[in-house]
Amino acid sequence: MTALLRPPDERVTCAALRRDGRALAVAFADGIVEAGPLDPRPAVRPLRGLEAGAELLVFSASGDELLGAAGSQAVVWSLESGQVVHRLPHSRRVVGAAVLGRGRIATLAGAGELRLWEGEPDGEEPPHRLPPVSPPLDRCVAAPGGGLLLTRGFDWCRLGPDDRRSRFVSPEGFDDRGLIHAVGRVVPAEGGRWVLIYWDDGSLYEAHSGRCVDRFVRTAAPGDVALAGDGQTVAVGSVYGRLLVHGLDGGVRIDREVTPDEIVRVGLSNSGERVVFVDLNGGFGVLEVASGTVALSHTQLMEIREPPIGGLASG
Repeated sequence: MTALLRPPDERVTCAALRRDGRALAVAFADGIVEAGPLDPRPAVRPLRGLEAGAELLVFSASGDELLGAAGSQAVVWSLESGQVVHRLPHSRRVVGAAVLGRGRIATLAGAGELRLWEGEPDGEEPPHRLPPVSPPLDRCVAAPGGGLLLTRGFDWCRLGPDDRRSRFVSPEGFDDRGLIHAVGRVVPAEGGRWVLIYWDDGSLYEAHSGRCVDRFVRTAAPGDVALAGDGQTVAVGSVYGRLLVHGLDGGVRIDREVTPDEIVRVGLSNSGERVVFVDLNGGFGVLEVASGTVALSHTQLMEIREPPIGGLASG
């Protein structure tokens, strides 16, 4: 398989699926983000407001807003109008974010700077900038039931809707080789929370008990790891271009090479029915997990980029 060197305006930098898996957002190196429905047929419209290719795309829980971040820039679009509704300035690179609803947004910038934005934050300093912790935070995601889950290396904690932070938890028997790659929810489980840690030995662990969930020796060099929102499915993209989608009930759903390049980003719909990947060379694809068929390829995406097609707010 030979790698295709794509022109800069065709290189995908990031992609995300809406929670229900029926819509997606794809960022291109020229700063344009394309977003639209996958069902009943793929259609996208351009979203503008970033000066470079987005490194982060996050749908709101309701699916009617999308946050994109590139470097120190972060914006939120209304997917109904296609317009920027919030601009969130930072002095450092944005590495994590969550759109919490009711005008509340969390962003995590370099050196673990966590900001909570309220209401209409365009161009204003946010009212909440949480004190830094050491070592610094490296990930934030929306927690089931409200608030945030925060990670730093192999520790994790919860920030409640009242902005009060629980103590950091280090699962028994873990050391500093472990890095939290994916956070989600499984039912039933302790407190309804599920955290996965990828270890150097190629295993995934359930953090709240330290139990080994499964071994992924074939993908011992992960480019990215994602967990479905319902906590039942995990996707691992390897540096060798292999995509593994695995049910936590023990069943392998996809295990194949999908690109000749390193997979740098993977994402799953809430129920794990669809998976999206981006490779190091700007390649992109959406697969149906049950059948392994391609729902949308990079070539198909380029064919539908123009003309822009209107609103996609979730139903």
